Amino acid sequence: MNKILILCLISVALSATLNLETARAQMLTRHNYYRAQHQVGDVSRSSDIESIAQTYSDYLASIDTMEHSSNTYNGDDLGENLYWGPLSDTIGTAAVDLWYSEIDYYDFSSPGWNYDAGHFTQVIWKGSQQIGCGVGCGSSTYCYVTCNYYPAGNYLNSFASNVFPKTSTEETTSEDTTTSVDTTSEDTTTVQEDTTVEDTTTQEDTSASSSTDSVLETFRNEVTAKHNYYRNLHQVGDLERDSVLEKIAQDASDYMVKIGSFSYPSETYNGNYIGKSLFFNWGPPSGAAIADMLYSGSSNYDFSNPGYNPNAGTFTQLVWKSTTKLGCGYACNGKNCYGICTYYPGGNYLNSFASNVFPIAS
Repeated sequence: MNKILILCLISVALSATLNLETARAQMLTRHNYYRAQHQVGDVSRSSDIESIAQTYSDYLASIDTMEHSSNTYNGDDLGENLYWGPLSDTIGTAAVDLWYSEIDYYDFSSPGWNYDAGHFTQVIWKGSQQIGCGVGCGSSTYCYVTCNYYPAGNYLNSFASNVFPKTSTEETTSEDTTTSVDTTSEDTTTVQEDTTVEDTTTQEDTSASSSTDSVLETFRNEVTAKHNYYRNLHQVGDLERDSVLEKIAQDASDYMVKIGSFSYPSETYNGNYIGKSLFFNWGPPSGAAIADMLYSGSSNYDFSNPGYNPNAGTFTQLVWKSTTKLGCGYACNGKNCYGICTYYPGGNYLNSFASNVFPIAS
């Protein structure tokens, strides 16, 4: 059967246009939606801080690299959360939802800095009163989002007085959860997330410069298990880890961290195309969290109209029925971690979605 591989990610992703005011309004609304659940007051928009954040987002778009700023306001450090994802009409909501999703890693019974929850704690930090957000897209199909916070959060010895659990009467689900996801196919573009807070001098640094074999093994087991959890929900069989795909993924990750940018491997498996989902993480990633991020595009997929969706490409690759093998890897330089999951046979072929992507079993 002649399969047509999807090669049109860039032209499709640009179908949305950036409305900066809408994106900023989404981010303010979403911040205050979550802050209300955690017993803290609203933040307000600051035009001065928005100007700072916009300048920095435009800068990130111009260099097409994720790195934190040293932005200040009134002589004080600003808190900072960054996001990288596809241009969409809900990019503001997507960014804040992703930052907030780190709640799963925070232990309210033991208040303190948690490297894997820093963006969540900044979102709901009681002491932060003003935010300014910007979105820079440049000529890319993907955009860089910066939110700066004043006063900054995530100060050691201040978590107990600034980060509170949800009120018992609040619902635990959020409305309209759009996330940052990557689209996997040949010439794929990925949705990357960077979630960190510009934490000033009081924040602990738990970054690792490289990954040991045991840490990578744990990551690969976790990411495979979470892939299969989601695949079982969608009525398809398990993926098995494959050493050839893992080597391709690890070599590609080592190269990306060396050049400090995304790059797609050109390797094939048995002469055939492999699916590829790239990711960036601020610090060594959790395998389960990476799978969650790749799956999160499921909210953008229309099962009643099967077909390619640039905002759901990593999701459809993750649950693609015909894919049977998986290999993932990542590498870090300081806190900048680049990684990739490779799939065989590759998914996301036109005219094949109805027979490979199924809804959750009822």
